[in-house]
Amino acid sequence: MLPRILATLSLVGPAVLLATFPRAEQPGAPATPVFLNHFFVTLDPASYADIEKGDFLKQEFASHEKRTTVRTDRTYTGQYFYGTNTYFEFFEAGPASGQKLGDSAVAFGVDRAGGIRELRQRLDAAGIQAEETTMTRQLGQVQIPWFLSLNPVGFPRSATVSTWVMEYHPRFLAEWHAEAAPRGGGLTRQQILERYKAVLASRPAHPILDDVVGLTIAVDAATKARFARLCEVWGYGSRTDGDATILEGPNIVLRLVPDSPGKRGIIEARFKTTRTPGDREVRFGRSALAFGTDRAATWRF
Repeated sequence: MLPRILATLSLVGPAVLLATFPRAEQPGAPATPVFLNHFFVTLDPASYADIEKGDFLKQEFASHEKRTTVRTDRTYTGQYFYGTNTYFEFFEAGPASGQKLGDSAVAFGVDRAGGIRELRQRLDAAGIQAEETTMTRQLGQVQIPWFLSLNPVGFPRSATVSTWVMEYHPRFLAEWHAEAAPRGGGLTRQQILERYKAVLASRPAHPILDDVVGLTIAVDAATKARFARLCEVWGYGSRTDGDATILEGPNIVLRLVPDSPGKRGIIEARFKTTRTPGDREVRFGRSALAFGTDRAATWRF
């Protein structure tokens, strides 16, 4: 019997064997990848106003909207820029938003049902407490289930950046503008953004923005340690570069640097672009969006 098995193995070859017996996952690697979903930054009023009236941003850079979101727990207004899988939003500092200059957030996301459940188990195993809630979003007079949110607790009171993980609710696309593309359900980040863009009154035919691929975040030592520990649980790689901690996840690199009185929260975002509009810099108040020649862009806040 053994000679016959050996003869068969020699005939099928290594490629077939690898296909027949898939490679096992690396021990400790999360079965559910944790991607970037979006980020937000709170800007000074002048920068926020310049961005709102920037024709280049709306007509060429990305699909954009200024929207007011009504949830059961709060209502807020911001400016949104949508990419392929990721997006970002700006708030204006002041009493109306309840946000201070520099307040920001990194929202992670999973692209498959049950991801939040797995991540909760990983946090429990790591001894990290988290709160799990279901967020809704109003359409007309109806609150529609929007996403499941997993919010780790224990960040220091001094933290200027918050973070959570999102898993879109299976009912959301089936009920929120169900007549728009893509038809039917779905819960991936790309499917959600396709729907967001489909219901806009106008959008660029060939937007420059593809996705967010990097963030530089100025934090204090305690926040850096907590944030890095969370990303370790998410399966991110970690290394140091001088006084910075580099956290590398799927399609995203986070750079944590020391904060200072004039530098706090997300201070820079890096983008993958679909094309290069030229080696140029566009300023919006105190912020500057700069394009390179390698289909990349950087926005400094």
